[in-house]
This record gives sequence, C-alpha cells and structure tokens, in this order.
Amino acid sequence: MKYLTKEWLNINEKSFIINWLKVRKIKEKTENRLYKKKKTEYIELERVLVEEINKDNEEEKRKIKEYLSGKVSFREVSGLLEDMGQILSRKPIQFEEVTAEKWFDEQINRRIELCRTLPKEILNEIENIRLFSLGATTKEIREKVKAYCREQRREAVKTEKLAQRKTEQVEGILKLPIEFVLYKERPILKMEQKGSDLYIELDDLPKLIIRNVTFIEREKEYYYKWNENEYACPWTYVLESELHFIKGRYEVHFLLENKHKSEKQRIGTIRYLEQT
Repeated sequence: MKYLTKEWLNINEKSFIINWLKVRKIKEKTENRLYKKKKTEYIELERVLVEEINKDNEEEKRKIKEYLSGKVSFREVSGLLEDMGQILSRKPIQFEEVTAEKWFDEQINRRIELCRTLPKEILNEIENIRLFSLGATTKEIREKVKAYCREQRREAVKTEKLAQRKTEQVEGILKLPIEFVLYKERPILKMEQKGSDLYIELDDLPKLIIRNVTFIEREKEYYYKWNENEYACPWTYVLESELHFIKGRYEVHFLLENKHKSEKQRIGTIRYLEQT
C-alpha cells in the first residue's frame, strides 16, 4: 500500500480508543463485573442483528412471492427481481452464541494488543491493561489518552485524504468510470485469475477486471468467500483501497481483513499492476 498501510491502520484504530474509554471507580471486582456486562451486551447485539437480518430476508421473500402470485405490482419489487433466485433460496441464519462469546474475547484481546502500542508515559500509569481495554480508567489517564487520540486522528485523516486525492486523480484517466472509494468496506464474493487477467467480485458492485495483472505484493494465497446464509462464515473484507499510476501502469492496492470463527482477525495487503 502507498498510504493506507497496516501502520496507518494502527494509527487510525488508536485514534478511536477514547470512544470506548470511560471514567469509572476502580474496585476489586470491577474487572469481572465489567467483563460480564460487556460480554452480555455484545452477545445480545449480535443476536438482535441476526434476528433483524432474518426478518428483512423474510420480508423480501414475501414481496417476491406476492408479486409472482399477482398480488403486488412490479414497481413494488423491481429492486429485488434481479436477485430473485438468491433471495428465495436464503435460509434463516442460525445464531451461534458460543461463536459470539469467542468473538467478544478476541475483540478484547485485540484491544489489549492495540493499547500496548500507546506511549510509555501513558502505559506506565495504566495498572491493569485488561480493565483499561474493557473501557475503565481514571479521569487523569483518560484526559491524556484523549489528547493522544486527537493527534492520531489528525494524522490518520491527513493520510486518508491524501490517498483519496491521489486515487481520484488517477480515476480521471481511466477508460471506464470507476470510483475506488466504493470498494471500501466490501466483502469479496469471488476472486480468480484467468490467463493474465484477474477478476474480482465484491458485494453489490460491478466486477473489477485487472488486465495483464502482475502481483507486486500478496500476503495470502487465498481469500474467504462471504456466505450471507451463515452467521459465523469466514470472509475476506476490503478495508481500504487505493489506485495509482506509476511508470505507465495502474497500481491497485487493497488493505484486506480476514475473519474466521476459528481464527483471530488477520490483516493483509494485496497489490496489483495492470498494463495500460
């Protein structure tokens, strides 16, 4: 990646630590009580999310079935007909509480790893890093973290805007109109190489074709295909995307995140060159 690298991601994530950090009175049992409370809240949010997705899916099925039986007009389902087969074949997602519990624990572990990268002058004042990662601290420490996060946020935003500006400049010379900002925060549905060309399909976007591709950085030889019918399905997600034009060739950058119910979160990068 040119700008939106793993190092940039670390800065960006640290800038949000202040969002989940609150001033609390620290007592002997605070850590266990807070852990149980946060875990219960997380599991319930996941459960509600699955219920809402299932409810929306059933509503889409109902509309299509009513259209097929002549009960509703084309206008009411026009946006659904293109994916009619896929919608009708969807099965209810089964919520997995054990997986949600594991995800919560992994989230806290990632927070601990992130917090360990805070400046030493802040870390030296944190007596319990796990409790801190659960969101509890003193007023004095929070004020120091707030100032630090503000600095990190400025740096992250500055770099992100630079990457976006450079990408938009290159988008202006493409033969086909492509907005790479739309590739951000999208799961990869399919990625395959045919001959010298690479085909990438992302959720709700036209297929991206990279001609005469050359891989210049590729940390993973695989990707997880997203399955919308499975709660804990493994998937590969595009966190950030960039486009550059270097020595007569287009250079595409993706910052990827792999998620899997049996693995920790993994961040990787993939970069391609396309012959113009």
